[in-house]
Amino acid sequence: MKRLVVVSAFLLLVAACGGTVKDTTAPGEGPDASVTPSSTPAGDGTLEMSDFIPGFDPDQFENTDFRAQELEVQQSVAACMAAEGFEYIPYVQSGIGGGFEFEDFQGEEFAKKYGLGISTFILQEPGQDQAAEDFENQDPNQPIVDAMSEAEREEYQRLLYGGGPPIVEDTPQEVLEAMTPEELEQFYDEAFSDWEPDGCFYQAQTEAFDMGASQAFYEEFGDRLSDIYMRVESDPRIVDANKQWAVCMTEKGQSFADQEEMYRYFDAKVSEVMGWSPESEGDSVSGTTVVEFESEGGELGERYDKEALQAIMDEEITVAVANFECSTEMQKTFEAVYKELEQQFVSENLADLQRFKDENS
Repeated sequence: MKRLVVVSAFLLLVAACGGTVKDTTAPGEGPDASVTPSSTPAGDGTLEMSDFIPGFDPDQFENTDFRAQELEVQQSVAACMAAEGFEYIPYVQSGIGGGFEFEDFQGEEFAKKYGLGISTFILQEPGQDQAAEDFENQDPNQPIVDAMSEAEREEYQRLLYGGGPPIVEDTPQEVLEAMTPEELEQFYDEAFSDWEPDGCFYQAQTEAFDMGASQAFYEEFGDRLSDIYMRVESDPRIVDANKQWAVCMTEKGQSFADQEEMYRYFDAKVSEVMGWSPESEGDSVSGTTVVEFESEGGELGERYDKEALQAIMDEEITVAVANFECSTEMQKTFEAVYKELEQQFVSENLADLQRFKDENS
């Protein structure tokens, strides 16, 4: 699972950076005399990794009509549910298609409003309860679900969203609670390693986003890409860029060795306040304002200290703004290194890449 995340991040990064590789191979020639690249290079004579992945659009976040795309997904979900004997009404939430652009997620405006996107996405105005209420009010399927029996509702949700790995769903909670953290991590790693998601939503989104070729690309090239991705962390330019970032952050009153430590710091603080970590004391949350809400079905409750979380949010936003100001040069360095990686990857794997494109087109 971790390798898939690494490879997916690599693909998104080279797409966002506009990474290219010079096509120095003359037509009809290649590193292997039997290879004849048929991919069409860009106007400047370069080849991009995305040229070899059918359906992968490096500009998808800039050119996509998200509302139209979501409507397509919704219509596909409705057809899938109808085939299973359930009614589902396609609808597009009012918030889809608005908000930040893809490139804004690392921008200053985002940092000032959402920080690093950790604590700030738990507690936002108009509030968690209000957001849930607004979502239910928008959803025309809610009355349909409310009219179902408990058994019908469970089957409806399973078909709509899919289930987890059977071993996870069949393992009693008390067995999971008896495991050590290491045993639990190994249990979930093994459970999800070969698991294939299902459900009408997953099927519809897979079709809409053309994940077939991307998944096949990962299956064939994942190890190679992952190895290159890991090696880049030791590149002297990136090591130096991380040092300069740390110095800049220190000058702004923030002490982190690198960005990974920064994210871990806020993950840990939020987990403790929310009761998600061993360090937290369950129901004995501190502070004067405790927020309580029920999860789906009303079976479980969550309690957390709103004031403590707000303090973390304030700190996170301050750190995120400093991170934005200290990351400009580092980002340029990362982009330059990753572009070189893409050039190296395509050059070394041109024959296999072309074969993959031909087989998946």
